[in-house]
Amino acid sequence: RNSRRTLMIVVVLLLVAVAVAVTVTLVLSGGDDDTPSPSPGVPTGPTPVTAAPVVPTPRPTLTEALDRAELENQITLKSPTTDVTTPGTPSNLALDWLVSDSYTQDFMEAGDLTKVLQRFGLAVLYFATNGEDWKQASNWLDSVNECSLWLGISCNDGGLVSRIDMQSNFMEGTLPIDFLVFTQDSLSSLNLAQNQLFATIPSHIGLMRKVSDLRLFENDLQGTIPTEINNIFPLQRLAINLNFLSGPVPPMTGLGLLTFLDVRDNAGLSGPLPNNGLEGLASIKELYMFGTDLTGTLSNQLCDTLENAWIDCGEVECDCCTAEQGVAC
Repeated sequence: RNSRRTLMIVVVLLLVAVAVAVTVTLVLSGGDDDTPSPSPGVPTGPTPVTAAPVVPTPRPTLTEALDRAELENQITLKSPTTDVTTPGTPSNLALDWLVSDSYTQDFMEAGDLTKVLQRFGLAVLYFATNGEDWKQASNWLDSVNECSLWLGISCNDGGLVSRIDMQSNFMEGTLPIDFLVFTQDSLSSLNLAQNQLFATIPSHIGLMRKVSDLRLFENDLQGTIPTEINNIFPLQRLAINLNFLSGPVPPMTGLGLLTFLDVRDNAGLSGPLPNNGLEGLASIKELYMFGTDLTGTLSNQLCDTLENAWIDCGEVECDCCTAEQGVAC
């Protein structure tokens, strides 16, 4: 009987021990849930996840592909008529210089295609007008900043050419299209007067839509005045006198800001004055048209602003013009 009681006590103690052991294990492990119990005062909920920062893919620089072949591609994209492949052409010579110029390489590495093509356009002007024989060519095609060191070049704050003054500098050749194409976005003043430019004024002159002062007088330019000149809306001064231009003067309805117009001594200019006697030139102050075969009557609207005019009286009439107003024949 004592043995049975002892056995029962042992069994009860074992059961108690097992229960205590299980309880302790559950408390220590937190049960079946592996998530730690929240501390007092800390809100429960999912642990916030911080997203990895998005790093934009860098834009490929032109350096990786801006070799001679890519330059040819970029040039012909903007100026489809250019000839950069035929040896000895102004554009080909300009490209040869461009890819070997150390200063230009800096802009290639920076991916500044605008600056690279600007230097190309200026180099085309140099080769197309026999730059080696210019009266002065200080620093042209040197590996230096064209804006501050090339003779006759001025630039805006963005480093783009805004003014070119090469008057009376023994420039001999044609006015190259590539030069006009690659300076059109910034050039506001172009003076190539009193040189030996020949052939025609390219129709691409109409691309120069920021030019306010255009001087090509006293050259050997031939052919007609391109109608595209009417697209240069900011134009205030146009001097193309003392050339060999012929045909009619094109419409100038888009040149309402023009204050100075000189077409004199172009014996081949002929036909009636455009747009009803230059009607629409609401700002004109100086008008020089003698030494031509132009005919017609100047619009009376011009008398409101006209200060000086030289015309071929008898061929060109002005009903309200008098000598006192500065009109001479």
